[in-house]
Amino acid sequence: IQEYRYFIRADVHGESAMLLAAAGMHSDSERYDDASENLLDYLFYTSDFRDGERGRKGSHVYGLISWANTNPGTFYADDNARCILGAIGASAMMGDQRWNSFIVENILANLRLSSRMGFVGSRHEQEQIMENGWQSYSDREDFVNPSPHFESWMWACYLWLYDKTGYKPLLDKAKAAISYMMDVYPDWNAQNGIQQERARMILPLAWLVQVDDTLQHREWLDLVVEKFLQCQEECGAVRE
Repeated sequence: IQEYRYFIRADVHGESAMLLAAAGMHSDSERYDDASENLLDYLFYTSDFRDGERGRKGSHVYGLISWANTNPGTFYADDNARCILGAIGASAMMGDQRWNSFIVENILANLRLSSRMGFVGSRHEQEQIMENGWQSYSDREDFVNPSPHFESWMWACYLWLYDKTGYKPLLDKAKAAISYMMDVYPDWNAQNGIQQERARMILPLAWLVQVDDTLQHREWLDLVVEKFLQCQEECGAVRE
C-alpha cells in the first residue's frame, strides 16, 4: 500500500492520466479510462490548479497551471509541459476532446511568457507576473536558459500545436530556442546529468523534423540520439 502524498502535483496528474489511458486502449477494462478521465477532470475542472487569476480571461497568468496544490502561484514550464503532454496523449487515446481548450490555453500562456529567443525560465511566481505583466517577459530580447530539463518539452508542445494550427509564432520561438541549444551543445545546464538533458531534447528535435524537415534538423536529432545511445546498456538502462 502506498501512503497518501501530502501534496498534489499537476504534472503527475497529466502523466498518470496518459499511462492509464494507454492501459485502457490495450485492455478490455473501462476502469482505466474512467480513472484517466477522473484525473483530467480533477486537474482542469475541480482542483485549484487554475483557480482565481489563472482562470480569468484577461489575466496575465490566464491559462497557466500551478506546480502543486501547496504552491498555487508557482509555475515551472517543464511541469506545465509534462501535464499538457499527458493530457494530449490521454485525450487522443480515449478519443475525448473536452480538455482541448485547457491544453491550448496553457501552451499559449507559456508561449507569451517566453523570451524572443523562446525561453521561459526555470521558475516564476504569479505575484511577480501580475506585477510585471506578461508583455515584459515576452519582450525579453536575449534571455536564454540552456536547460533542456526546464525548457525543452514546452518547445515540443509549441511544435505540436503549430502542426495543428499553423500559428507561426509557435514555430518561430521553438526554432529560435532549439537553434540556440544546438549552437551551444553540449554546454547545457544539467539538472540531474547530461544524459537526462539529451533525453529531454529528443522530443522537441523529433517534432522539429516533423514540422520542418530539413537536413540540419535531422542532423541535430541524429547527433543527440546517437550520443544518448552510446551510453545505453544491453539491458536497456542508460548510464548517467
